[in-house]
Amino acid sequence: MTYEHGGNIHRFIRESGKASQEILDYSANINPLGLSDLGKKKMLESLQGLTHYPDPHYVMLKEKLSGYYGVENNQISVFNGAAEGLHELIRYLNPKRAMVPIPAFVEYEKALNAIQCEIEWFDLRATEQFQINETRFLVTIELERPDLIVLCTPNNPTGKLLSIDFIEKVAELTRRWHGNILIDEAFFDFLPEGSKSMALLTPFYSHLFVMKSFTKFFGVPGLRLGAILSSHQGFREYIDTYGVPWRINSMAEQYALGALEDKAYQKNTRQIVQEERDWMTGRLNQLENLTIFESFADYMLIKSSEELADRLENSLRKEGIMIRNCSNYRGLGKGYFRIAVKSHDSNEKLLEAMSKVLK
Repeated sequence: MTYEHGGNIHRFIRESGKASQEILDYSANINPLGLSDLGKKKMLESLQGLTHYPDPHYVMLKEKLSGYYGVENNQISVFNGAAEGLHELIRYLNPKRAMVPIPAFVEYEKALNAIQCEIEWFDLRATEQFQINETRFLVTIELERPDLIVLCTPNNPTGKLLSIDFIEKVAELTRRWHGNILIDEAFFDFLPEGSKSMALLTPFYSHLFVMKSFTKFFGVPGLRLGAILSSHQGFREYIDTYGVPWRINSMAEQYALGALEDKAYQKNTRQIVQEERDWMTGRLNQLENLTIFESFADYMLIKSSEELADRLENSLRKEGIMIRNCSNYRGLGKGYFRIAVKSHDSNEKLLEAMSKVLK
């Protein structure tokens, strides 16, 4: 199994010989608006603070995140990116058997394999548009009774959503055998304002953990900032007592404090992503030999024929365009790709380049 992520622009530069400004990276799903102006301003103003250690308890950061995510600040554990939080939680829970619907983010498997956890795969089917079959899933987990269930909404790479009612049913079931649930909401912030996060359930289910990624929506994957929301006292005490100190550097913290205040940036992001995703979907549906799966995130899963797959990817590479080859996702295969939603001008270039190949 190859644990490979999108967004490796550095390798693309080395292999293509192109300069970074010549490249359109559609393999990483980052806010098309780039940095928040308020976040950037606060980060730059804080440069003198680099001579001091960050607050080891991140009191101000947790207060801001508490208001943004709608949970108590004592339910928030912050990490140097969501991936670090994932690995820390898996090590803490130490499950012997886990269930993961596929296709899914490859880091789940990597983290579970690191502790020699047995993984049961639950297939999401292309014939069902990769939407989870709730009845089949609930029956399956009751039969298998895994120690940990890992779910993602919107799912990576399919962009499909889970309902809060469904998660509540999963939480009620797993409580019977003291199982745990991890919900990955890395791309949840791109949903329309007022969408219901599974974090609303954490006060009622201490075995429910909701993972958040700050860097996707707020456009700073290079800074690294993530969080896990939970009412599980044991996990929070473990992180506070034994976790690596000063996980979040001062620049990431200050950027977050500013960006969380930038309501115009947040509103514009959601509006642009929805408009561009709808426009791209319409254009992609006009192309031959291509299947598009409906998405609610800032990316879309598409499928070409296997015969066209290599030609599509290689032709785009020559144009300096990176897309995410999803053939290393369990449950997918050759011909599946994930493409991000970017600015309109960039999306025009992508669609023009794709149409040349697919025609």
